[in-house]
Amino acid sequence: MRSFSALEKKLITRMIELDENVGALNVLANIFNSTDESLRFPEHLYVALKAENDVSIYIKQDVLNESGLNWLNEVEGKISRTLLRCVALLEYLEGERLAYFIGDIEIPHLGQLFDGAPYIESELLDPELQSKVYKYSRKRIFVSETLRMLVNNGYKTDEELRHEKEISSIEKQLTFTRAAVLISFVGIAISILVPNLVTTVVDIKNQKIVTELSPTTMSGTQTLINESIKPIVNELINTQNKLTEISNELHRASEKNPQAAPIASPANTAQKYKEHTEVK
Repeated sequence: MRSFSALEKKLITRMIELDENVGALNVLANIFNSTDESLRFPEHLYVALKAENDVSIYIKQDVLNESGLNWLNEVEGKISRTLLRCVALLEYLEGERLAYFIGDIEIPHLGQLFDGAPYIESELLDPELQSKVYKYSRKRIFVSETLRMLVNNGYKTDEELRHEKEISSIEKQLTFTRAAVLISFVGIAISILVPNLVTTVVDIKNQKIVTELSPTTMSGTQTLINESIKPIVNELINTQNKLTEISNELHRASEKNPQAAPIASPANTAQKYKEHTEVK
């Protein structure tokens, strides 16, 4: 399933609003008759639906006289692009069975028409676009449950949601692994430090002998500890870096192509970590 633009999402949302309103007619004319300015046609124009090959834009004469031809070309281009994107969306929804278009309703125009106001017909729309606008303007729209679920999920498919869940699970595993690494480090440090730093008390023949570490012994012990811990610390740092690299790779793959990215799992994550550790 493809992604949707901001305009397409607004159109779909408006379809669902009308579909859930028992007293409303879910048709293209009412979709554009919205409180959202990005969907609503300007008050000074409307699109007449006379026939399949006779669909054109009508603009108020006084507004056209004041604004000029450059403004007219800009308006025509904007309305044509909006209608083209809308028709392309409806064709896609119909082909994917995300929406159904039924009936043949008499809809005379799209947009608001003021009775008695003089209008001028502008340049005709592309003939192919005319026929498609005419077709979908006369159909009642029924939204499928699949499309509703898609909207409720933030326009994410089941596959994308499952992928995000897998990524979240891997991130949690990496967090636990980091915590385990830290605990292991603390445990190793304690196991080395405790036996060498405590005072040893030994009873021999009822005589108590107290043995304490001298400064020389302390210095030697510290050197031994440093030499013992250094390779362990380096290995733990390398492990942390590799875990972070794996996490970043998963994120990059997900952002680049959520559907095509390989689904993460504990098994293939372990394999990926193994590959990293084998690289010299």
